[in-house]
Amino acid sequence: MGIARRQVLKALASSAAAALTMKVAPRSAQALGNAVQRDVCIIGGGSAGTYAAIRLRDLGRSVVVLERSERLGGHAETFRASPSDPPIDIGVIIFPDNPLVRGYFGRFSVALAASPVGGGGTSQFVDFRSGQPVAAFNPSPQEVGAGLVAYLQLLTTRYGFLEQNGYRLPGPGPVLEELLLPFRQFTEQFGLTAILPRFFQFEQGFGSLLDVQSLYILKNMSAEVVRAALTGGFLRVPQGVGALYDAATAELADDLMFGASVRLVRRDREGVRLLVQTPEGLRVVHCKKLVVTAPPTLENFAGFDLDLTELATFARFRRNHYWTAVARVNGAPPGMSFTNAAPETPYNIAPLPGIYSVGPSPTPGLMNVKYGSEQHLFDTQVRTNIRRDIERVNVSGVGPLRFDGFATFKNHSPYALMASRDDIRRGFYARLEGLQGRSRTYYASAAFQTHNSAAIWAYIEELLPRLTAV
Repeated sequence: MGIARRQVLKALASSAAAALTMKVAPRSAQALGNAVQRDVCIIGGGSAGTYAAIRLRDLGRSVVVLERSERLGGHAETFRASPSDPPIDIGVIIFPDNPLVRGYFGRFSVALAASPVGGGGTSQFVDFRSGQPVAAFNPSPQEVGAGLVAYLQLLTTRYGFLEQNGYRLPGPGPVLEELLLPFRQFTEQFGLTAILPRFFQFEQGFGSLLDVQSLYILKNMSAEVVRAALTGGFLRVPQGVGALYDAATAELADDLMFGASVRLVRRDREGVRLLVQTPEGLRVVHCKKLVVTAPPTLENFAGFDLDLTELATFARFRRNHYWTAVARVNGAPPGMSFTNAAPETPYNIAPLPGIYSVGPSPTPGLMNVKYGSEQHLFDTQVRTNIRRDIERVNVSGVGPLRFDGFATFKNHSPYALMASRDDIRRGFYARLEGLQGRSRTYYASAAFQTHNSAAIWAYIEELLPRLTAV
């Protein structure tokens, strides 16, 4: 029996139990006076869930946000070593400069500033498996710029449909097959190999850059993003991205449930009922519509009354894994960053699992670390790997590096959910989009768009008329 089939059967059993249990459990919870009534219930308080809640309230709809953690923002988080230290964004860092981004931040009076292209300082390619420096494939800025221009032209003239919200793909044919090429083959076919080192850093968390379907790279590294890279049109948040979510938390206030774990979901003609475990005990939520912004994995749907179509669709996703950290590292010259590279691979792109980069932060002695894997790894193993890889760095004039622990460590998995080439050929994304509105449920996670906050907000804007319709 295949893994996907076992997952479906397990989730089906869970869904059947949910449907049966909801007939009894909500009544007992309601008897305690714990029921919450809202127009829309939102599962997940990350970038998508927070934006959806704010916009729905602006449009006169009542909402409740159910968030497992104790904060809003999801992948967007700001760390400070102390209240007086500068902010270090450890997830989402920059945004494209567009009216949607400026309007959202402006709504909360959170200032934005231009983010320069390139981080300055010095960079060293190093093979973190051996600690040795690598004379890596490193095209000149002029070559990279020319590659980006050619890539942008392809996006706008051949794959313009990727700029639409969601994955609205062409039918079978040459264009779809190009999008399904491994990204290495795609760049070689179109003479774009100069962009590979830059994309290895930009596409962190997307798995093996050379092997992943080009569709996912092109969707994430969109025309808007490339234009910003070419013109310096990115925005950063001097206060830290967390300032946006602090402001949203204050505004949403009693419409938030932190530490909330959804146990059961029942959807029918009368509406949606959820049984939610909170730090204060069980709560029942009644709503007219449900928005799921958590990654659509079967684990996250435990307790849902999913039907066979929903189960079969969500079971097809394959996930990647991504971690970010701030580490205490001594011995690195100020402003120096270390980029992972491999002497034996095409274009010296480092294999995974492994570090993407170790770079400076605004606080001396603290360095940003990014780590990726295509397979599941326990956090303890990733922590051990990072420590070991940093301490083995052996570069002339540097170090030795001493690892003195993690200031913060975050697991962003599951990350960058993807479908197989065969599933995409068979219309997977049309079926996925067809789930919008099924059983009063809508979806607004990165799996339906891409890992780009501004793009996710635009996707939600397109969903709003359906979410607010009576």
